Amino acid sequence: MSLAERIRIADRIRQPGTSLRMIAAELGRPVSTISRELDRNQQPDGTYQPHAAHGLAAARRARPKVSKLVADPALRAIIQDGLDARWSPQQITCRLRRDHPDHPEWHVSCETLYQALYVQARGGLRREVAGWLRSGRVQRRPTCGRISGGRGWPPRW
Repeated sequence: MSLAERIRIADRIRQPGTSLRMIAAELGRPVSTISRELDRNQQPDGTYQPHAAHGLAAARRARPKVSKLVADPALRAIIQDGLDARWSPQQITCRLRRDHPDHPEWHVSCETLYQALYVQARGGLRREVAGWLRSGRVQRRPTCGRISGGRGWPPRW
């Protein structure tokens, strides 16, 4: 939500007889978005101040987030050992869930491992490990936007 929209919400909330549905219709947003905005960003005294709300929202969406593998060296070591043993990311994630049920923060998805392997700038795992994947690729290929697996003639529009 933009600062201009937040200012508009604050102005309309101060006017008597204005409902959330009316504000949502004016902004072209769902009513739930306006309601959630007011719930999350009201001041302790119950007032809605748009500039403070914008600051709170910006603080909540801090990016880029620190990866689990960067933040937890013990988890990184376990995953590195699995990759050294030539396990697939799927096998590693299943083993983490089975061997460490008391550490739910260690239950990572396969996508987390693939991102750590292919996006080395974030300081995930060792660079040579990417070549050990079963596909043998060191660069990730996007799956969307391909035409029928890359075979045949492209469709005529």
